[in-house]
Amino acid sequence: MPINSHPVQSQSVTSITRLMSVIGVVTASVIAVTIPSAYYIIKLAEINQVHNLEASFLAKNIESIIQARPDMWEYESIRLKEILSRPSISTEEDEREVRTEAGKLISKNDYTAVTPTVSYSTPIFDSGRSVGSIIIRSSIRSQLINTVLLGIFSSFLGTLIFYIFRIYPLRKLENTLRDLQRERDKSEKTLYAIGDGVIVVDQQNNIRFINRAAESLIGINRFEAVGHQLEEVYLLRQGKENKIGEKEYTLTTRVGNEYAVEEVRTSFDDMAPDSGGVVIVFRDITERKLLREEFYKLEQQFHQAQKLESLGVLAGGIAHDFNNILAIIQGYCGLIRMDYTTTEYDIIQIERAVERAAELCSQMLAYAGKAQFAKSLVDMPTMVEEIASMLRSTLPQNAVIKLDICRNIPSVVGDASQLRQVVMNLIINASEAIGNGQGEVLVVLAKTTLVSGKTYKDYNGKAIPPGTYVSLEVTDNGCGMDDDTKWRIFEPFYTTKFTGRGLGMSAVLGIISSHYGALQLFSQLGEGTTFKVFLPAEISDAMEHEEQIQPALSAPWRGNGTILVVEDEEQVLLIVATILKNRGFTVITATNGLEALELYQKHADDILLVVTDIGMPIMDGYELFRELKKLRPELPIIISSGFGETVVTARINREDIAGFISKPYKFDQLWEVLKSVVDKLADHHPDDGPL
Repeated sequence: MPINSHPVQSQSVTSITRLMSVIGVVTASVIAVTIPSAYYIIKLAEINQVHNLEASFLAKNIESIIQARPDMWEYESIRLKEILSRPSISTEEDEREVRTEAGKLISKNDYTAVTPTVSYSTPIFDSGRSVGSIIIRSSIRSQLINTVLLGIFSSFLGTLIFYIFRIYPLRKLENTLRDLQRERDKSEKTLYAIGDGVIVVDQQNNIRFINRAAESLIGINRFEAVGHQLEEVYLLRQGKENKIGEKEYTLTTRVGNEYAVEEVRTSFDDMAPDSGGVVIVFRDITERKLLREEFYKLEQQFHQAQKLESLGVLAGGIAHDFNNILAIIQGYCGLIRMDYTTTEYDIIQIERAVERAAELCSQMLAYAGKAQFAKSLVDMPTMVEEIASMLRSTLPQNAVIKLDICRNIPSVVGDASQLRQVVMNLIINASEAIGNGQGEVLVVLAKTTLVSGKTYKDYNGKAIPPGTYVSLEVTDNGCGMDDDTKWRIFEPFYTTKFTGRGLGMSAVLGIISSHYGALQLFSQLGEGTTFKVFLPAEISDAMEHEEQIQPALSAPWRGNGTILVVEDEEQVLLIVATILKNRGFTVITATNGLEALELYQKHADDILLVVTDIGMPIMDGYELFRELKKLRPELPIIISSGFGETVVTARINREDIAGFISKPYKFDQLWEVLKSVVDKLADHHPDDGPL
């Protein structure tokens, strides 16, 4: 059938032909007028720009003459003519003249521009006062001729374009219709070949098309399906929403098999009497659902493994702290056996160690968000001021604490000791983040109202309920944190400085959670950190502990010489130092590896041996061991650690360790290891006398 025989197609062709004619006329007119006009405007702009540059240049030269002879410059016609006769920067000559402010001609070059011309004038100044002007004229005859020629050419080009638009549209339309038919055939073949099932139904819900994948899933060929109602062929049940526009169903085939399918339906626009209906695209997701369930199981196993790993870290950190506590208790028990006169004092210190163990348990409960607390009204401004005053005298002087406290703050209901722990941890962490440089810790305490209708989120993206809060904001201008550190900062015993120092921020987070509060964290690497705590006006809870022990002891076996003892736990350090002094040794103490290294370099000739812990701040025992061996390979070093000998010897050769003692240890165990090392030194140096 010819294309034009179809009434709709003929009407479309006529409309498009008229449209193409209008487009041709408009395009031809625009081309005939626009091209020469644009050329003429551009040329005039170029001439004006050249005149402007030349006039400015000439004016500066003439102004120099005026400055030399301000009263006689009008009589310098020869010099002015020389300036006006200088070559033009354009390819064409121009007419130039100098006139006074009254219009009197002073000088002119020898060229007269051919009409029609275009002129440009610029003033000449003397001390900011206009005394004359330079006028430049150029002929635009060539531009006009070129514009006329370009207009003729543009008219011819526009006429040609008009005929192109008018003659070829029907032929192009015929080719386009054929191409559309071919594309329609290709699309139908593509739909038939794709892996997803496709069914097309009309407005009466009769099937008009079904592809190969749909035939395979349903168990029917297209000749049987076309013309039947959709519900007779496509049997679905148990539909549920999956995603926007997608639903999951169970498809029952003609032979009774069932598949899980995912389906999307799209309606056609009703643009003509024979259009309308729906296209249904569905796919078999049975295997994908099985894989999804398997993935979910694996994901649960992975999360369980993560929990076990976290518990391992937690257990290791708690074991380290408990070993230190047990070492204190065991040490004072030994002191009581040796000297009953100090029993009362020693028992007090043991009780403090027990209290510290209880504090660790409390921190674990806080980490779990299940800490029990004694409710009381807490005056947050007073508490923050007291803590800041106390920390100013203990923190490094380079970290300046500044307070911004609002007085109109309601009291918080909770345990003051635990809230004090939160404030202290945040300020201490902020001061440590500053490092050795000069820095500032800003503590802001205010009343904050979170209004409903706005979304406020905590560090983990969880919404903070609207209401009235007491907000504590601690900001430092220290090193900041990267994304990995921000994610791990709330893990138990995680730190960027050293290991095994307590529950830290995880306990802070647990305390805040137990008070039904929220925590926000803002930090950029190199730009500082801000912790913001929100405490409801009627909730709070925590715990506070202090410990300080000073022991003394003597023992039957005695020695002499200087021993460097390195231990970050103050009470353990005091006990060991006291025992060694009572046994006749001179003791030098250090609380971290870096301090110990500096002390050794000062007293290297006097130090007999070194007793060092492993888990310490700034520089741990492993690094200290390596640095000391570099300075003196034969130096005897005794390792004292709660991590166990296997863990230590995995990083240090056992042959290089003079002795190892596990925490907690008894005094006789320490004497046994110490005596063994001292005896070996005496065997290697018999002429040095008794040690």
